[in-house]
Amino acid sequence: MKQFTVLGASLVIACGGEPPAPPIVQDSSGVTIVHNFGPSWTSNERWYVDDAPFVDIGAGTAPEYQLSRVIRSTRLDNGTIVVADGGTQDLRWYDANGNHVISVKGSTTFSRVEWIGRLGSNSVMVFDFGNLRLSLFDGTGELQQTGTLVVTFQASPSSVKGVFADSSVLAVRDVKSWAPTMIRSGDAPEGLVRGPAAAFRYSADGTFMDNVGTFLGAQRIFSKGQSRFVRVTPPPFGRTAVFTVSNDHFYVGAQDKYEVSVFNLDGSLNAIVKLEHENTPTTEANIDRYKRARLAGVHELQKEDRERELNALPFPETMPAYGPIEVDLEGNLWVADARPFGDEPNRWTVFGTDYRMLGVVDTPHDFTIHEIGGDYVLGSVTEDDMDHVRVYRLVKPT
Repeated sequence: MKQFTVLGASLVIACGGEPPAPPIVQDSSGVTIVHNFGPSWTSNERWYVDDAPFVDIGAGTAPEYQLSRVIRSTRLDNGTIVVADGGTQDLRWYDANGNHVISVKGSTTFSRVEWIGRLGSNSVMVFDFGNLRLSLFDGTGELQQTGTLVVTFQASPSSVKGVFADSSVLAVRDVKSWAPTMIRSGDAPEGLVRGPAAAFRYSADGTFMDNVGTFLGAQRIFSKGQSRFVRVTPPPFGRTAVFTVSNDHFYVGAQDKYEVSVFNLDGSLNAIVKLEHENTPTTEANIDRYKRARLAGVHELQKEDRERELNALPFPETMPAYGPIEVDLEGNLWVADARPFGDEPNRWTVFGTDYRMLGVVDTPHDFTIHEIGGDYVLGSVTEDDMDHVRVYRLVKPT
């Protein structure tokens, strides 16, 4: 194993403290392992997101500007924004200023859109889970190609996580598939279970290409009632598998520790990105807050039974190491802080294309990121029961 230290990093020096140690990079049989200890940005170099968006879709009174249950959005090179609306199952194209251009009606085209993503500079890939169908649209909303994902004994996809540069997609068989399968088998387990997340690669026309790996998936609690009915629920502060795709790599994190693995198209391990970071301990205050939230609105006659169920839950000793992950259009890895209650700061740690930690970027509080470009952040937020898709400038000081 070769080991060397990355030199020449500009380190942030805390008041009265020492700068973080530079990353340690190891080459282990062709796999790059980068162990980070702190940021490299100085205070003058850190990136930040503008306070106000420069595009806000969802504030108008016309139907084409009213959004409900936004699934995801993407932005093309010319500024066109494409939004998948879960309430109507429409795909909507807006120009660079947020003006509506065209809609593809869901009632005639889609059953249940689950994901959309950008392919190249001017195309949009859509995954319709209801039909297990991929659809490719150009920048004007014209349908270019469709293909149904082929379900085989090897591959039974339940979600799409991203599209590669060659137009193939990463599909995953996750908890939506394995939990019902366990129940139907008649031999469902009891207690806390962490099932698999099997990943596959499909071509844009739906042809199965390869099984690219099986990873630790989502945690679920299986409980059986007297009628043998099996209930499957997420555990408190549970872990799951997080995925993202960029060009010819895909990234996977299990949230147990601060570590993200990078894989090649064929599923071979390319790199491991680590950060020296201790998971936040789960406190009694955290547990009490969780229980109070679950008891809110419960009828008095049911409260005793509900309290008994909550007291029997398996609370982990620590919170997940992190939340969702994204890769921006320039190849930088973004890892969100865990937000177990949803009101914590919306903070992302950014790693460069060499997997060296750059620093931390705060994003608007309730903002869900869909895409990060070279100079923008695109996502959605809910305000006054209405969804908005917004674009903020990402400022990178020289």
